[in-house]
Amino acid sequence: MSMLHGARREIQRLRRKLVEDERDFRAAAPPLDEDGLPRWDGPGVPLEGYERACGGAPDEELTPEELEVRDRLSPYIEVFANLDKPSGGAP
Repeated sequence: MSMLHGARREIQRLRRKLVEDERDFRAAAPPLDEDGLPRWDGPGVPLEGYERACGGAPDEELTPEELEVRDRLSPYIEVFANLDKPSGGAP
């Protein structure tokens, strides 16, 4: 019976940790603009700016705000590029 009690305590601890992690994540997230896009500082970048920053436009053609978006999102560019591709097992 003590193993069951220990497992329940561990589950409760993990649930509390998940709630704390979710709260911390939401607190660290930038505010969203009317299009649902992140607005880290200032008025934000329009949807076209995000598309340019995540697309193939050379750095010289981007505004300073678009360059900041590209820099912040650079670890995720490959993920964004694959969003439109069909997944291997999906019908």
